[in-house]
Amino acid sequence: MARGADLVARQLKEWGIDTAFGVLAGPMVPVFEALATAGITVVGCRHEQQAAFAAQAWGYLRRLPGIVVVGSGPAMTNTLTSMYVAKANRWPLVVLGGTVSSWEREVGGFQEFDQLSAAAPFVKWRARVDTARRIPELLRMALQQAMSGSPGPAYLDFPAESVLDAVADRKAKGLVERRVDVAHPAPPADAVGRAVELLGAAKRPLVLIGNGASWASDTSAIQSLVDAGLPFLSAPMARGIVADSHENNAGAARSLALSQADVILSLGMGFDWMMARWDRFGSGGRGTRIIHVDFDPASFVSGTPIDVPIQSDAGLAAAAIAKGLWRHTPGEARWKAWRAELQRSVVKNRKSLSARIAACPPEPLTQIHLYRALRPLLDADAIVVSDGEATLAGNRLLIESDRPRGRLDSGPTGCMGVGVPYAIGAKLAAPDRQVVAVLGDYAFGASAMEIETAARLGLDVTFVIANNSGIVGHSLQNMVFGPDGQAVGRLHPAHYEQMARMVGAFHGRVETLSMLPRTLKKALAHRGPAIVNVVVDSLDHGVLKAEGYLTTGYGMRAPG
Repeated sequence: MARGADLVARQLKEWGIDTAFGVLAGPMVPVFEALATAGITVVGCRHEQQAAFAAQAWGYLRRLPGIVVVGSGPAMTNTLTSMYVAKANRWPLVVLGGTVSSWEREVGGFQEFDQLSAAAPFVKWRARVDTARRIPELLRMALQQAMSGSPGPAYLDFPAESVLDAVADRKAKGLVERRVDVAHPAPPADAVGRAVELLGAAKRPLVLIGNGASWASDTSAIQSLVDAGLPFLSAPMARGIVADSHENNAGAARSLALSQADVILSLGMGFDWMMARWDRFGSGGRGTRIIHVDFDPASFVSGTPIDVPIQSDAGLAAAAIAKGLWRHTPGEARWKAWRAELQRSVVKNRKSLSARIAACPPEPLTQIHLYRALRPLLDADAIVVSDGEATLAGNRLLIESDRPRGRLDSGPTGCMGVGVPYAIGAKLAAPDRQVVAVLGDYAFGASAMEIETAARLGLDVTFVIANNSGIVGHSLQNMVFGPDGQAVGRLHPAHYEQMARMVGAFHGRVETLSMLPRTLKKALAHRGPAIVNVVVDSLDHGVLKAEGYLTTGYGMRAPG
């Protein structure tokens, strides 16, 4: 005989999941106990939202569903924002939520709430456990749904009695020894032919590498396609699929590339505000032909006019298109003039950026000083987490990525507060990789108590706070309320490093340029968590402001 809670643990073990996150609460206490007994690491967090953020970062890096276990009512609703972010990021997440017992439903049971309906807008799939013997079956379905097609969140509702009811092993339905890996479809030959024809005739082609490409069966095929001579741009968290250092990277000439491209090949790119809105293409979308590759059929239904839709694994499609291109237009001479034009813009923009960095005075400290000091201290395979607004922009502009899954940030939703839990989940998923989180002071504050979680687990994670005492420093405050108005966007200049002291972690406060490199080195060398509070200027964001990242009343905008 086994309890329903034991069946949860068994199924997760069969899937190779060795870590789960959550906040200990009823009616799911037996599940937490069963997970620990089964040898699964149970990470107790300080808030359900942060637990779900940590779980999805773990799942993304491990290519498995992240698991979060939460109690009923408010505990479950605390995960809704995290599910929304996971869905936008295309990250696999399974939320296991306790709920009122079946016989208390509709009569005012403790924390009674229609959790299935609440989850509906945020998930790919949802269900309620109707009997304990179906727990393995329904959990398998939730895990499979989270990983199949476009990865995302699934929700499974556990009435209180379901985790305690005893089930004879022979009657438990759906316990499987391994997961079923459903292969993404290969690209149709006729669609590949049309894509090759368009690209072969193009004068200014461009490849866009999006988050969906992270789930390709073989990302090296995308590298081969770029090696065939095609310039490319990568979405922020897709950077590293093809190294930023690749000669065909047009990232430093993004505006030129998007506005002048006559044929765009999108590999798992979302057509949204971040980079790939169709009205940016070809000076307003006029005349630009679009080839879109994605395994999610929903991605083909948008406001973007797509000429060649290819439902396929991005790696398989890239390999087929590259092979066709070599036959269609062999030789390195193709698109030579276009690559040269982009390269001139890249060189010009990089020189301008370097000049601004070099001209940055030693004080007051800015984002530039912080990233310039941090960059040489990062390992080649470091995982860099960024969270904030000016901080996020600085990371994207000044830190390169040459390996996949090395950059985590707030993604398409722009959700602040993800940085600390993402770093915790990343370190648990990849304990041998250096993990550094660079956070704005508001972003850190949104999930700051999880520093206790990191300390309790003894995680070697360095949290670097760019403390400009506000949301986008004081820029937004002054713009909306005035420098002497109510302090809405202006924050207290807190000593955040003292939070490290309370849990016995490394703490450092930096106010001068001379202190910055040595304090960062000490923090990175420390065994266990570390917080470095870098006091940066609240108004002058240096290169970030000059590059156009700051300043509309609605927050960050991309340059160009």
